[in-house]
Amino acid sequence: IALLMLAGAVSGRIIEIPSWIALCLAAGCLFAGGVLAVRRRSPERIGASGMDRLAAAGVVFLLAGFFLVAFFQQDFAVRREKRAGAVIRERQGAGRVILRGTAAGEPDVRAGRERVLLVLRDVQVISTAHGSRHIPGHIQVSLVGEAAQQWMRSPPFQGDRVQVHAAIQLPQPRSHADLFDYRSYLRSRGIGGVATVWDTGRVSLLEPEGRNLERAFFSCVMRWRRSTLALLSQHLPPERAAVLRAMLLGETGGLDPDQRRLFNRAGVSHLFAVSGLHTGLLALMVFLLCRLVRIPPRASVWVLFAFLLIYCVLIGFRAPVVRGSVMAACLGLPYLARRRADHLTALSLAVILTLVVNPLAILRIDFQFSYLCAFGIITLYPTLSAIFRRPPDQYSFGRRQLVYLYNQAIAGPLAVVLAAQLSLLPLLAVYFHQVSLIGFVANLFLVPWAFLVLAAGAAFSILGPLGSGLAGILGDLVSILTGGFIWMAHGFSRVSFASVRLPTFPWLLMTGYYLLLFVGPHMRMRSAPGEAEVRRARLALRVALAGVLVAWWPVLAGFAPAVSGPPGEFRLTMLDVGQGDCLAVELPDRRVFLIDTGPRQAGRSLTEYLRAEGIDEIEALIVTHTDADHIGAAPALFDECYVRRVLMGPSRSGTETQRRLDEALAHESAPVYRVGRGDRLGGTDPVRIEFLHPERSDNLFISTNERSVVTKVEYGEMTFLLTGDLEQGIERELVRALGAEMLEAEVLKVAHHGSGEGTGEVFLRAVRPEVALISVGRNNRYGHPGPDVLDRLARAGADVFSTPDSGFVELCTDGKRLWVRTAQKENSQ
Repeated sequence: IALLMLAGAVSGRIIEIPSWIALCLAAGCLFAGGVLAVRRRSPERIGASGMDRLAAAGVVFLLAGFFLVAFFQQDFAVRREKRAGAVIRERQGAGRVILRGTAAGEPDVRAGRERVLLVLRDVQVISTAHGSRHIPGHIQVSLVGEAAQQWMRSPPFQGDRVQVHAAIQLPQPRSHADLFDYRSYLRSRGIGGVATVWDTGRVSLLEPEGRNLERAFFSCVMRWRRSTLALLSQHLPPERAAVLRAMLLGETGGLDPDQRRLFNRAGVSHLFAVSGLHTGLLALMVFLLCRLVRIPPRASVWVLFAFLLIYCVLIGFRAPVVRGSVMAACLGLPYLARRRADHLTALSLAVILTLVVNPLAILRIDFQFSYLCAFGIITLYPTLSAIFRRPPDQYSFGRRQLVYLYNQAIAGPLAVVLAAQLSLLPLLAVYFHQVSLIGFVANLFLVPWAFLVLAAGAAFSILGPLGSGLAGILGDLVSILTGGFIWMAHGFSRVSFASVRLPTFPWLLMTGYYLLLFVGPHMRMRSAPGEAEVRRARLALRVALAGVLVAWWPVLAGFAPAVSGPPGEFRLTMLDVGQGDCLAVELPDRRVFLIDTGPRQAGRSLTEYLRAEGIDEIEALIVTHTDADHIGAAPALFDECYVRRVLMGPSRSGTETQRRLDEALAHESAPVYRVGRGDRLGGTDPVRIEFLHPERSDNLFISTNERSVVTKVEYGEMTFLLTGDLEQGIERELVRALGAEMLEAEVLKVAHHGSGEGTGEVFLRAVRPEVALISVGRNNRYGHPGPDVLDRLARAGADVFSTPDSGFVELCTDGKRLWVRTAQKENSQ
């Protein structure tokens, strides 16, 4: 049933038929299956053979019914998303509108209370031009700056009615196929539109309509959650409090980006996702505590059920927590119904309940990771355990104790960790492009330690409010344990081979990987644990792992290209980094140059792109100038890649961005070279890279824009002119000093995000570009690109590609022809 519902959910998002037809078919199949099951109870009138046929037909109809139920749910969800998109698209150009809805969960606090995400359901959008319309699905409201600070003084509870004055719009699609898809992420949570509020007074609570039992229940639970978060912040240092909030309550907004990278390298980031592991550990603690105080087994099970329900509410019914709760609840069945559910049955029941309650869960990464990880552990652990364990009977008494300790402390946990990692390896490559190698060892130490941290944190959150003295003692204990966890994670992350970067994982290779991993005699170990079966299972698993290694070898050995594309090409990619600039230049020998990095907030997009393309070394970082929108993400780049050298103009600025850049350069010990007009980069043949600006003298110019480094790149018959934030006065000076022939180029990176201060008529007549690239933020407050610039480019005959319209823009050339590929479409020039 679980597999068929998964198949139906996938089919429902691909195949589109009228929803009422799917619903009628589902109801008919379930009804027919139920009727046949009832008829089967009268064998004296039907006969044995007829009864068998009825039983088989009943099973087929029931299974088809479950498939169609999942299909209908997904098809209905897709149609609702389209209706919501139509309503939002109609109103997203109308400026501020009034949104009235119900808070659908606890507000998510990000970046040290500077940003709050509030999700509303049952939203009415009211505008003077279009009247009032209901939006199917949810709306996410981002409160930024002063609005966030004001709102956090009295945050709403789930079930509160909220009114927002803001402009509503559709989430932006991803700008690159391998980058984080924010629109799909929101869609998996039922969110169809977004709105942002900066000003105070734009968000307010409405008076409740009658008695609200939902609000009463959730406000009681959430008050305890908020008091726990406040208690942790009061008694623990900020770094340790953020880690414990993430581990205990899934409050990951307070984790520093450096901490996230550290835990990713150590392979223990799953401990901050509040997964089934957390749920199982906490459920085990509750059950053991009930038995310790001599509560009867049946009553202990009911206490466990109540705890699991409350914990699901606290975490927001996330898929891993629901999975862990259902499986933990199944462990209590022997005490209530004298029935036992094996692990696969419990896992299947969790899948069914999750999809019935939340059909969109199948789109969520945590659902995919959690259930696939649990399936891998259940099916692969017996064979892996048989491989690693040693029989103690053949040893003397002393060595037998050592073997027993090895089996319990090393072999068993190692089998669990390896089963989980093998199950998730392709998904880690697809979603994160990074796999931790040290995680196999780190989890052996950090998972048991995490159990201690969770136990102490749970005790602190429950007993801490009872008295300041008790809170102080428990707070010190929790702080020491959390500090020890962070210290060990730091140690593992410093290992040179802690993680390996992987490019995009092909879906065909992923299918073959899972067929090798989950098909064979080793899948029957639990039902046939005889000696001969163990030998066959070991052999099958070793063959499967050998096949996996052979399939992965081209990627791991570097035979797969670091950056996708046929060999022998020159490639220039304009990344979508918002209101900023970032260009990646790949030479035919696969060396990569980076021109600027974009603003600080673009660090995640930049690092995701580098991981997706398998880039772990930058030949040179060319800094056009030190404005924040061009070099703000440099520290994130240095954390992600090895930068061989940095090329900058001859001048400096006294800005905060310059200071952070200097600190990053000092930490990385990257050599810095000053470049100016007439300089050329050596060792780049057959590509010629030359700098046209600025001059060596520093006194001729005033602003950092006027000191922008202008780079000219030539490959064969193709020339690329990259201008930074150059302004029209310097453009005219370049035309006078260098001449039109020196500036002529097929591709022009338009200066200053298309601002009217640059890209003048004189300069365009000299360059005569065929393609113009504009890197600019969507709906930016500066009005870039300016209509006069676009008009001048059109008169010059240039095809314009901008990041708001095209996402990333990739230009490939063999020296004679030029191909332009974007996130939305492909073109050939």
